[in-house]
Amino acid sequence: MSRDLRWGGAVRYFVKRMAETVFTYYGFAVTTRNGHCCRCGRFPGVRQRLHILVDETKQELLEYGIDCWPLNMLPALQKAIQEERDEERKKVMQANFARFSRLNDAETISEPDGKTLRWMELQRERSMTGLTTTNKVVWTVKATNFKIVGTFDYTEKAEAEALVSKLMSEGKGEHFVSKEKVPMLS
Repeated sequence: MSRDLRWGGAVRYFVKRMAETVFTYYGFAVTTRNGHCCRCGRFPGVRQRLHILVDETKQELLEYGIDCWPLNMLPALQKAIQEERDEERKKVMQANFARFSRLNDAETISEPDGKTLRWMELQRERSMTGLTTTNKVVWTVKATNFKIVGTFDYTEKAEAEALVSKLMSEGKGEHFVSKEKVPMLS
């Protein structure tokens, strides 16, 4: 799914997501080296801080800069709350807004731990490539110079070993079977 997360598209997407689920809000927190504002695309600079929101259920990360957050995102959410007619969506928006408006209450804002920062880095890398990759294990038949002769699914190990014995019986040199992880696009 392609979405425009710049300027007006980012504000519309933000308001839409705020009505769907309650986000975990980390406040104006330290981000990773590739962190950038979802609205304007700017990097945070020396301070390395952005307003960080995480949807734990969909594993989605949203980050907003020091200018975009108070001047664009929060006013858009306030306006959407006033205009919303569906009471359920309005309650979710109000719950999110209540979390976001506690900026000065230090006890409600926690810095992301190392595991969360690593997860944020992975999400950012995936969003930069445009692909979500997972790995699958396959069996590869290789010659001694590590040139791949054949690739088989994990459940087809017997076929891979049969190819090795066939190649060696035909006098094509030494071959072996190895297990490898390869990217699987989802």
